[in-house]
Amino acid sequence: MKVERLYERALINKVSEFYKERREGLIQKYDWKINTDNLPFSSSKLNGKNLFENNLKLKRLLNREFDNSSRNSDKKAIAIYYIYYWGGIHSNSNVKLEFYATADVQEIISLGKKGIASWSKALTARNCEKYAIFDARVSVSLNGIIYKEFGKSGYYFPLLSSRNETVKSFYGDIRRLIGREQFLPSNTFYKFYIDIVHSVAKECHTTISEIEMCLFAFAEEVAQNTFKKK
Repeated sequence: MKVERLYERALINKVSEFYKERREGLIQKYDWKINTDNLPFSSSKLNGKNLFENNLKLKRLLNREFDNSSRNSDKKAIAIYYIYYWGGIHSNSNVKLEFYATADVQEIISLGKKGIASWSKALTARNCEKYAIFDARVSVSLNGIIYKEFGKSGYYFPLLSSRNETVKSFYGDIRRLIGREQFLPSNTFYKFYIDIVHSVAKECHTTISEIEMCLFAFAEEVAQNTFKKK
């Protein structure tokens, strides 16, 4: 599936609007807690004013630790922290975690939808200026934006597994309303996602991390309002 440039431009505009409308409330809304017991560096370095600032700082510090690591075991420890302790994903084998931490980036991305909530965290821990997390909540916000603007003619991001009932309800609505042919291919959607968040960040004079965090933080709001009956 080749996404038209006009569609891509329109989606960038809509995601930019989404961020601009919510950026003032993002600091309070983004409240993802950081597990400091298993940090690969001193927790004293996380000296921001709030969880939003500390989560941004955490990514930069992990990037620095990764760049300074010469041993695969150290890189694996960074991936384990961000996926297991920070992200709360406990289903990965040691082999998978080592692969996410040390394999070639394109080889990891070629996995597509499979394991993306984990491997996109590992890539973000390597370089948060280039890569961004893609998980179930990010998928909800993007797909909600797309549905409101394009309806059944939109191109949709994959639906990922989630324990959140609001997210699962939203996914159920999307599956009923959108045909399978409208979903972006598993092997290309992450690159499209990265292109979108980079373009939005540039337009909004911010970082791709803040765009991703906004999509994450307001996902339940999107899930509750996209199909709300008037």
